[in-house]
Amino acid sequence: MFDSDDDGLISAADLIGTVRALGLELSAEQAAEFVAAADGDGDGLISRAEFDEVRAGQQVEDGNSWVEEAFYAVDTDGDGTVSVEELVEFAAGLHSLFTVDEADGLLAGYDSDGDGKLTLDEFVVLFTGLLAAITPDPAAETAGTAA
Repeated sequence: MFDSDDDGLISAADLIGTVRALGLELSAEQAAEFVAAADGDGDGLISRAEFDEVRAGQQVEDGNSWVEEAFYAVDTDGDGTVSVEELVEFAAGLHSLFTVDEADGLLAGYDSDGDGKLTLDEFVVLFTGLLAAITPDPAAETAGTAA
């Protein structure tokens, strides 16, 4: 999702494209600052290991988390939760269509209180889980080509 050119690294340009696809704004300066903050080896790119480190430390804190911003972008009716319908609409906006049943199944796996909607905390768990699932693991790819 973040690695738009599939080179195994996230650049500021990759980050801007992904954030804008989510319907959010991110300036070149903000993207560069984010990359610099996550870039442990100073090469100007975020590797899988660096990304995992940032993701593991991701916390929602008083309105300054991009995951929280994504939550409020998906919560189109403003009720403080994400419904199956809002999840389907969100996916359609990313050109990734899934059925109501698929969205319901995805949501149910993260709906810890069983109310049929995701709270912000549940959304953060879903979002970071999705990021982990869609971010390629270069070590696994290398192992698959070595056989």
